[in-house]
Amino acid sequence: DQSSYSVISGGYDNNINNTTQSTIFGGSGNTLNDSTEAFIAGGSDNIITSSGKIRGNSIIGSKSASISGSTSDDYNFVAGSESVTIFEGTGNAIIASFVSDMEFFGAQGEYNAIIGGVNNYMGRSWTGGTYDVDISAIIGGDSNSINDGSDGSFIAGGGASNIYNGDYSGIVGGVTHKISASTVSFIGGGADIDINNSNLSVAVGGGDHFINDSEFSGLISGEKNKIQTNSDHSIIGGGSGNTIDNGSDRSGMLGGKGLLINSSEDSIIAGGFGNTLTQSNYSAIIGGTDNTLNAAGDDRSAIIAGSGNTITNGGNESNVIIAGIGNTLKAGDGSTIVGGLNNLIQFGNDSCSIVGGSNNLMNASNNSVIIGGQSITGTNSDTVYVPNLNIGGGITTSLLTLQSFDDDSAAGTGGLSAGEVYQTTGAGAAPLNVAGILMVKQ
Repeated sequence: DQSSYSVISGGYDNNINNTTQSTIFGGSGNTLNDSTEAFIAGGSDNIITSSGKIRGNSIIGSKSASISGSTSDDYNFVAGSESVTIFEGTGNAIIASFVSDMEFFGAQGEYNAIIGGVNNYMGRSWTGGTYDVDISAIIGGDSNSINDGSDGSFIAGGGASNIYNGDYSGIVGGVTHKISASTVSFIGGGADIDINNSNLSVAVGGGDHFINDSEFSGLISGEKNKIQTNSDHSIIGGGSGNTIDNGSDRSGMLGGKGLLINSSEDSIIAGGFGNTLTQSNYSAIIGGTDNTLNAAGDDRSAIIAGSGNTITNGGNESNVIIAGIGNTLKAGDGSTIVGGLNNLIQFGNDSCSIVGGSNNLMNASNNSVIIGGQSITGTNSDTVYVPNLNIGGGITTSLLTLQSFDDDSAAGTGGLSAGEVYQTTGAGAAPLNVAGILMVKQ
């Protein structure tokens, strides 16, 4: 058999063929073929074989284990395992594992380890990538795999998880996870989490999550959450069915369900249901349901609580809706709706407010306010609209637009009746030479 300096000690039905400086010690049905400095100790039906005198490979205390290769596929090791295979590569090890394999064609895999677990695998994936995997490890778990040029990566525990083409990435626990084309990324626990083409990203806990084309991003807990399409440096914490999409850099979500941030940088949605923030940078929706901030450039705006509220129509900023139902703020800078029902601030209104009431409309007015009431239309600037005003319980007026007069006489000439309220112009005699003093017609 052209073997030299080799020995079989103990055991039965062991064979050494065309092998030098090698040993089989005990066991049964073990075989050394075309090897140098090889060693099998104990176990049964193990084989080390090659087509080019591979060197320094060993199998200890295993069953149906195989190490094979060609020239330079050296120093691989199997211990305490059953039905495992190392095909080519250098310095690889399988320890205490069952039905696990390493397949490195052309000596492409170096210094990898599979320790424990069942049905774990290193090599080329079903996508047909490269066999080259180096300095990576799978520890425990079931049906985990590292493939396609994934260097310095690891999977610990869990099951049916995969890293391919992902250098220096890791998966710990959980099931059916995948890291692909992503370097220095991590998945911990949970189920059905996918990180694709997203370097330095992380997902911890939860299930059915997806990070795609978004670097430096993270998902924490929750279910069916997504960060995708160049939304870098973004995060979703908890909640269900939430999405950050389409270039929404440095944006975040916390809790809630069915939330969406789209094409909006440095923005946040916290809690609520069905809230949507689109094309609005530095903006926020806090709580509430079915609120929409969709402004094509209405930056630095916010909706806080309430239901069915909308800030829309772009080119403006610093607008706010607080609570209420079905309120809409369409244009202007620095305007506010607080509470109420179906109130509307229409086009061309800067620094206007509607406070409470229902079906009120502010249209083409600057620096004006509607307070309470229903179906009030404000069309004048620098005006306060109030349906009924009770001052200290003593004076009551009906639908009021505060007009300006020099004094009581001028108010009478202007058509005001006794008991109606006006404000001073500042052109009257002292002490009425200050604008804005609230007066009651005598």
